[in-house]
Amino acid sequence: MCILIFTACSKKSLEFESIANHVNVVEESEYGKIKMEFAKLDGEDIRSFSSKEGKIYAFKYSYLIAEGTIELQFRDSQDNVITKITLSEDEYKEAKKDLKKDSDGEVEVYEFGSTIHVKSSDKKIKIAIIGKDAKGNINITW
Repeated sequence: MCILIFTACSKKSLEFESIANHVNVVEESEYGKIKMEFAKLDGEDIRSFSSKEGKIYAFKYSYLIAEGTIELQFRDSQDNVITKITLSEDEYKEAKKDLKKDSDGEVEVYEFGSTIHVKSSDKKIKIAIIGKDAKGNINITW
């Protein structure tokens, strides 16, 4: 007598729910990674994935916003904002100004970064990248 047990291997995926207005966007996104570079991002890019309720996800992000503003929001399946971060050109300009004080030549800032922990409140996490005339890049991994 032979018993076979089949288990389904579910590959995790990233869903594209909304696309913003872009100019010269280059995006590489899949489950566990969102990487975007853009000459202009205006509006909402929303990517989502299935999550486990109550689980805490660590999102590492690096970015450089040379113009405009990006609001990075983490939402649940009902679009309730769990947490948000504002990334702006002011940070870039201030860092560049500070570096110039300590240098005799030209200076350049390449990226900022951090990690944020997000607790899933249901079975989906939505990552909303909301641009307001933003130019730059963002890279998110989890």
